[in-house]
Amino acid sequence: MNRRSICLVCLLIITIAAGCQTPEQRALEVSHNLLIAGAQKDVRAGRLDAAIHKLRRAVNLKPEDAVARFSLGNVLARRAEEPDVSAEALTTLVTEALEHHTAALRLVPDSAQAHYHVGRDLILLGRPAEAVGYLEAARKRDPNAPFIDARLGDAHRLMKQYDLALEHYRAGLTKRPKPLAAMELHEGLADTYLATGKPVDALAALQQARKKAPTRAHLKRIEKRIEELHNKPAPG
Repeated sequence: MNRRSICLVCLLIITIAAGCQTPEQRALEVSHNLLIAGAQKDVRAGRLDAAIHKLRRAVNLKPEDAVARFSLGNVLARRAEEPDVSAEALTTLVTEALEHHTAALRLVPDSAQAHYHVGRDLILLGRPAEAVGYLEAARKRDPNAPFIDARLGDAHRLMKQYDLALEHYRAGLTKRPKPLAAMELHEGLADTYLATGKPVDALAALQQARKKAPTRAHLKRIEKRIEELHNKPAPG
């Protein structure tokens, strides 16, 4: 069977399947799709709470829809990192994000993005040892993604495995990262150098990160810690 014939058969199957839907099923499908489209519009406008509300409704309508689950997990995790979110609220939001990302992973088990986001959620929840396996699985499926190296670096840094953390951050920088990923990789290097008592290297990494995000709050905190190390009196 040639490609044209295969496409015609697929189109016929889809048409028959759509024709077999009851009016209630068709209405549910339309409502579900409208909710997701509305949520996407809300996200673009920065209305994350409104997007979360719509996506929760979409998941309730179709719990086995991977797109709805994945989208809801992503927006919850994004909302958790907004500056007005308390530590308690962050934990609540990321715990729910993990639930939906895990459900999405169950539905699409070969997805690098689903593995990545489960790992990222676990890091945000302070569970880096659990995160490593998911992030390694993500890297296996998408070996050229620098943002996966950034999260692997974060996980190892949080476990005080500093050599492995540096290895991942440096590997990510060789993969032509986009500005956000590049900033996170340099930021991770700065944090790791600070943790190992190397303020000069930390400052160099900080300067590279600032080129990508000059107003990022965490970079200001790194700079303050570097200054404290420089000003710390010598022992004895």
